[in-house]
Amino acid sequence: MYKNIDIVKKDTKIKKIKDFEYAKNLTQSIITIDEFFKASNSLPIFFLDDKAIVLLGLKENSFIDSDNKWKKGEYIPFYIRRYPFNFFQKDDKFILVYDTDAKGDEKIDIDSILEKMKEYQLSYNKTEKFIEKLKELELLKEVELSINKNNQKYIIKSLKQIDEEKLNNLDDDKKVELVNSGFYKLIIAHLLSLNNVQKLL
Repeated sequence: MYKNIDIVKKDTKIKKIKDFEYAKNLTQSIITIDEFFKASNSLPIFFLDDKAIVLLGLKENSFIDSDNKWKKGEYIPFYIRRYPFNFFQKDDKFILVYDTDAKGDEKIDIDSILEKMKEYQLSYNKTEKFIEKLKELELLKEVELSINKNNQKYIIKSLKQIDEEKLNNLDDDKKVELVNSGFYKLIIAHLLSLNNVQKLL
């Protein structure tokens, strides 16, 4: 999504982002566990390279219509909503950056945006701990999606999802641990979200 990155300064101004043209070519997006419940109603959630992601399309974003608007009622990941802003962390300091293609005449509230970015980072860190626990319990299995669309076959590799058989066979004390930590609800949200794969068609 980001073409030319620069650090946000006090006098930085941006244009009003009116649509999602910038995300039209995205076929997946990172999400955090704080988004799982809302996302599970709209998007298929998988795991990839130690991250939680949602699939958005096969060759382009299936959730953006011909007017570059996000389809009504479908969840928009924060990773996409935060455009044109991004950040990187140096020690304990957050550096706010933005896509200079979005320059305009709108003033921005730097403190407010940084606060949201910090909240996102905390949520991202919690997501990493969740995935670490899934790996520790060996609950993730690699899957390969094979989808036929318009007489073309698309194969998506390296995705991971919960192995339901291993989940069911967990010792009771480990299941209780997952429930008490809130992780079991996240697992259910992930499994329910897999019904949304058909939307990629």
